[in-house]
Amino acid sequence: MIPQILETFTEFTLPVYPYLVNMGGAEAEIKATLKNRAEARSHIIKSIAYFFQGDIGNELSELEKALAINPDNQNIKNSLESTQARLKILYLMQGIQLWQDGRLEEAANVYSRLLQIDPQNVEALYNLARIDAINEEYDKAIAELEEAIIIDPQFIEGRYFLASVYAKVERYEEAETQLQEILKIDPNFEF
Repeated sequence: MIPQILETFTEFTLPVYPYLVNMGGAEAEIKATLKNRAEARSHIIKSIAYFFQGDIGNELSELEKALAINPDNQNIKNSLESTQARLKILYLMQGIQLWQDGRLEEAANVYSRLLQIDPQNVEALYNLARIDAINEEYDKAIAELEEAIIIDPQFIEGRYFLASVYAKVERYEEAETQLQEILKIDPNFEF
């Protein structure tokens, strides 16, 4: 009953809650719920401000705080997903730009941050593997590429690069296997 009543409350009910008649334990529950909703609303408002400032990191943080307070709110969930998607694109673009500027270490850091948000981001794994291969960290590159291929078995570009890294470290049979897998995926692939 209480949750149904609370659903009818709007932001305008917050100022009147001190005047609620004593309803025993329900009064405290209502006050706590209204306080939580006000706190969640405060985080949402802050997230909107950060959105207009272009500060996606803080926007995301405020939405996560709001969702922690109100975990069943679908609007907050949707906003959080949308912000995470924008952040993923931003990180990917930022990593590419840093790569093009020759700032590989910074690009690797950006891809690592992206993987913290989205551990199954194939593009981030692939680009991180490319940086690791340039730095002659072949074992790391192989592990990242293998992970990318587990996530997306049809990832031809990743398989091709993995074959080249395998060949670089003289693991020729594994390189051959990757090339054969590419031809299974795309018989017309030109090496």
